[in-house]
Parts: sequence; structure tokens; C-alpha cells
Amino acid sequence: MKDQPFRHIGGAIVANHGALALTSAQAMSKIYQQRAAAEISLGRTDDQLNARARSLDGAIAEAIIWRRAAGWTDPEAADRSSSH
Repeated sequence: MKDQPFRHIGGAIVANHGALALTSAQAMSKIYQQRAAAEISLGRTDDQLNARARSLDGAIAEAIIWRRAAGWTDPEAADRSSSH
């Protein structure tokens, strides 16, 4: 996973430290957005932060698509149950 800090694998969001629940990944994405907005307000950009945020947002979107295609009407429910 050297090329992307986050990725989607079979409906799961995976970081180099392990799997993330969808709700946790979404909360982390909001934190990245807030940090990016703060950097912009200070006239700065953080390319590494922006790359991590894009990677995470892409993994979230792909996981949601995969989960819906797998039959989950509520993509977050996949983290609460091993079967549907």
C-alpha cells in the first residue's frame, strides 16, 4: 500500500494500519477537510494532507458503491454485521 494511504478492498476501507469502519473513515475525512480549510485560511496548502484526503474520500466512495452493489441498503450496516 505504498502508493495510496487509504484504499477500498471488497467493501472495506483499509489504511496501512488496518481496516477502518465507514463511520470512522467519514469522521476522519471531515477532520481532513477542516484542517485543509484552516491551512487555506492561513494562505498555505498542505499537499500531503490533500493527497491523504483525496485517497480517503476515494476509498469511502468506492466502499459505498461496492456495499450497495452487494445488497446493503445502508452501507454503514456492513460494519455492524457479518452477514446481510
